[in-house]
Amino acid sequence: MSLKSWVKRLLLPRLRARGHLLIPEWRLPDVPLEEHLRALIARYDIDVVVDVGANFGQFHDCVRNEVGFNGPIVSFEPVSKFRAQLDARRSSDREWQVEPFALGSTSQRAVIHVMKSPGLSSLKSPDLGAMNMLLPAPEFGGVEGEETIEVRRLDELVPSLPALRQAKRALLKTDTQGFDLEVIRGARDFLAQTVAIQVELSVLPIYADAPSYQFVIDELHGLGFDLSGMFPVTLDADLRVIEFDGIFVRRPVAAAANALAMSNVAAVRAGTI
Repeated sequence: MSLKSWVKRLLLPRLRARGHLLIPEWRLPDVPLEEHLRALIARYDIDVVVDVGANFGQFHDCVRNEVGFNGPIVSFEPVSKFRAQLDARRSSDREWQVEPFALGSTSQRAVIHVMKSPGLSSLKSPDLGAMNMLLPAPEFGGVEGEETIEVRRLDELVPSLPALRQAKRALLKTDTQGFDLEVIRGARDFLAQTVAIQVELSVLPIYADAPSYQFVIDELHGLGFDLSGMFPVTLDADLRVIEFDGIFVRRPVAAAANALAMSNVAAVRAGTI
């Protein structure tokens, strides 16, 4: 057994059992989100992870290797060069399925803007001026090209994907650079099987027509999901948040009923019902 394997398989679990973590300094910014996901998966007994905007598998690696989730992961990645990497890797994980689609609110063929920086490709048009001004130099390399892809609604695909069809407590992660609300709007039926959502939220916009974080939070709240955590993804040179990951959890039934009742009381007082 190599030293790296020994550390991962034997030393790290023993340290964690004693309340200690062994973490390289470069990984420190990722730890709060990983620990939150670990607690979330345990608290809600997550039985499937849906990874929308898989890129080259970063989120898969996070939940599998750092968080310790052992159940099925279904990843969606439409950009051919990234999907080729995923297809080459997935044979090492029997519980990992990769689908060649983007997800959205309507099924269609569309053009995705493929950026030189892998995490920036989007169906939204990039604001190159904002990217150049806000993003750290290594992260912004400009536009590489465009690719015509297939966009599907998640609800349309669920019947053909056993891991999703059988899901009862799903974690839906979407990182699609400004297109995330479209993903969620195409998954309204699947939300009944979803107990948690991770979505990237825009504070300083770098894509045209990307909804603000306030708007996305309000819409998810209206769908019955409450904010559970906020984790910065990218900061500009002045340490302002450009984007952050928001974690949302399904509102308990009693709390949802109470919220609806309070809403009705407010509407009666306002004379709208």
